[in-house]
Amino acid sequence: MATDLSNVIDYLSSELGDTNQIVIEHVFNDKDEIKIYPFVDLHFGDVNTDVAQCERFINQVKKDPNVYLMYLGDNMNNAVKTSVSNVYNETRSPHEQKKYLIELLKPVADRFLCFVPGNHEGRTSKDSDVSLVEDIADRLECSKLYRENIAFMDVKVGYNSHLKQQNSYRIAGLHGSGGGKHVGSMINNLENFGYAISGLDIIVCGHTHKKAASRPGRICFPTTNSKKMVQNDFLTCIAPPWQYWGGYASRGMFRPSTKGYTPIILNGKHKEFNTIV
Repeated sequence: MATDLSNVIDYLSSELGDTNQIVIEHVFNDKDEIKIYPFVDLHFGDVNTDVAQCERFINQVKKDPNVYLMYLGDNMNNAVKTSVSNVYNETRSPHEQKKYLIELLKPVADRFLCFVPGNHEGRTSKDSDVSLVEDIADRLECSKLYRENIAFMDVKVGYNSHLKQQNSYRIAGLHGSGGGKHVGSMINNLENFGYAISGLDIIVCGHTHKKAASRPGRICFPTTNSKKMVQNDFLTCIAPPWQYWGGYASRGMFRPSTKGYTPIILNGKHKEFNTIV
């Protein structure tokens, strides 16, 4: 008798946590527009974090039913003995940082589109195989939205009456990597990675503690019966931190960055996406 290998592969994939390539689908049929905010680089526990601004933002999210969030990591500062961060400067222990985030985000748990860890939470994963962001997602009953490295999403908003179909936005969200003092190099890195993802509309990250966006174009073969090549583009977005300038940034002679959040706007009447930086 032949073995049904598909069930075996599904089982092994789930056991090994190999979910990064499974697309997360969200459908908002009744929306004319939604705004997505990357929730990234809060660094709660660091003395320079503007906790009050973040709490005000979460209160605003509660009141607006058209706002959604992407958890993209480093929201815990998570200083450990082997890290660059100084454990003695933390305002809260890693355990208390995790508890705070769970309580802060409970009222808006249904607004999250994905959960991806950053390098600060990754310290604990590397040292003791404990995934802090996965724990947070579990406690918020969002475990299906957790991805270890990158989240690929298909977000459908409203209805395009001209094309007689939903407006589908293909989005990639990750924490980001690399550094540098100039925004141009960071945008180049994100654009280069975005070109590797076929069909991508939007790619979002944090990590660099800068606020920037770009709109690179590309030439594509037609997907219909047309014989004419098609020009389209995709949006790159680097979200800023929630921190005042100081600490590591001052020691490394990095320029101050704006604090707060960056909205990504998806149109529900026709396919149109943009951001405000």
